[in-house]
Amino acid sequence: MNAIVLVQPNATDHVIHFNYGHTIIDSGKFDCIAPYPLHPIQSRYYSDPFSLAELGKSKRRIKVLFSGKTLKDMYANVRVKKFFSVIPRLEVLQFILSRFDNRSRLLNKESDKLILEQLLASNDYSNEIIISEVKTNAEDWLKILSKTDFFICPPGAKMPWCHNSVEAMAAGAIPILEYGNLFYPALQNMKNCLSYSNYAELEKAINKALEMDTVEIEAMRKNVLDYYNTYLSIPGITKKINTFSNSTNQELKVAIPFVPTREEKLSIPSRM
Repeated sequence: MNAIVLVQPNATDHVIHFNYGHTIIDSGKFDCIAPYPLHPIQSRYYSDPFSLAELGKSKRRIKVLFSGKTLKDMYANVRVKKFFSVIPRLEVLQFILSRFDNRSRLLNKESDKLILEQLLASNDYSNEIIISEVKTNAEDWLKILSKTDFFICPPGAKMPWCHNSVEAMAAGAIPILEYGNLFYPALQNMKNCLSYSNYAELEKAINKALEMDTVEIEAMRKNVLDYYNTYLSIPGITKKINTFSNSTNQELKVAIPFVPTREEKLSIPSRM
């Protein structure tokens, strides 16, 4: 049984049931959805919610940023397009670089790591798009995210959900993404994300980010941090569990859509 039993002295047991599968949301057979978490390494570095909260107050140095893996054999995969109807990571980045060639910079050489470090440490504001493929230290990751106003969150290698979207929100960076509907509650365009569902909307979202003024950005950042703290943070999740354990409800059905069922693992190939 995929369940956890909460036992308290002189109280009725409470049971949390876990249901998996990429299509579990469509079934409606759940009381709530488990949030996609920070990467375990980042949770270790920022186990203290107060230190994480400080990142949200950081001075921003870059308008729009992507930083992460872009291995062709992983992220050019059309698997996410066929089974989840989202644009693969490499296609997203290639489109942005080609359409915004006069407002973007690609950092993909070892020597470019110094350029990224200089941008992040500068007192100047870079009102452009930085696409960085250079490897950074894991302990610096959330600090890097805390230096950008917007973070491009294309899909992961095998499914849309990806750590970087949650980590960006934890650091107060506004996500630009195609799968805001997979969050629960769904992220809302122009409130706590910039969303798109095709190339035309992606171009519009990037243009909006580049044009947005400080007042609009700060309002959206507040919404992003409020969403993270309420629905994605460890204290927020703990609060929900405590509320359930002290309620008259004896069972709670939790959906975990980013963990495939055995049937889905067999039917959806890891690569195509």
